[in-house]
Amino acid sequence: IREFREETGIAVDDAQVTIMQHMHADTGVLRDDIAVARIVLRGAESIAKDSDWELSGMTWFTEQQMRNLIISGELTDGITLAAFAIVEFAG
Repeated sequence: IREFREETGIAVDDAQVTIMQHMHADTGVLRDDIAVARIVLRGAESIAKDSDWELSGMTWFTEQQMRNLIISGELTDGITLAAFAIVEFAG
């Protein structure tokens, strides 16, 4: 929840978060435990004022837009591809 808030500027509570699966990004150097979570946004979440600088270029995508980015080869980040596959297969 903390990481989500830092990365998106959106504050959510535990009731909005379901951990779907854990995965490891084994780079040969680091083996981090990454939780793939489904977060239900209700539309009334507050945007944090102390979020990361990275938010200046944040863009939201629909599931279909994500599929199109994958099909076109524009989305190439392995962690994002793996997380999206988990979401897709979970239905």
